[in-house]
Amino acid sequence: MIGYRKFLSGQVIFIQHKGTQQLETARLILRRFQLEDAQDVFTNWMGQFTVARYTGWLMLGSPYEAENLVSVWSAAYEDPHIYNWAITYKGDGHAIGAIRAVNISDRHARCELDYALAPRYWNNGIMTEALGIVLDYLLGTVGFHKVCGCCAAQNPASGRVMEKCGMIQEGYQHEQYKNHEGIYVDLVLYGILQKDRPRGEQ
Repeated sequence: MIGYRKFLSGQVIFIQHKGTQQLETARLILRRFQLEDAQDVFTNWMGQFTVARYTGWLMLGSPYEAENLVSVWSAAYEDPHIYNWAITYKGDGHAIGAIRAVNISDRHARCELDYALAPRYWNNGIMTEALGIVLDYLLGTVGFHKVCGCCAAQNPASGRVMEKCGMIQEGYQHEQYKNHEGIYVDLVLYGILQKDRPRGEQ
């Protein structure tokens, strides 16, 4: 556990980094990745063009690449600043998606969320459920002042997930990056402040 104190605009910000702790919702368990998840990671989302076309997630070419990546993820959990969850169904154990915090700033008490889910599980409220418990953890337990996120304008369903969890649209970036088809993609930016998400809100 690592604490960080910073005076900013007259406020004392205190972050207690606790790393990727197991989180549970009514249907899901969010846990650390294990080497045994490599095949699921490749099959369910990181080898799926349907997922990669509208996200910043790398598209992998083989289960071997997934195994190497999961090995790196697993080793990184020793760092309490790492927040990278496998999304699993209770009683199942298979990784069907992931959600992680990136671009973490202790100085500004801010981070960004990045997530992906196997297409066959879309439109079932799973990502909203996972995002909700992660926001509770990052804003309430860890103590981030703000959590941000973004999605491709061509993927409004991802934006609706963030909106359902209380995040609000804050901006729009035209042709911000090239997707896997070489097409420039517009990004819609979202954010939520700690004070705007009471613990346990879904």
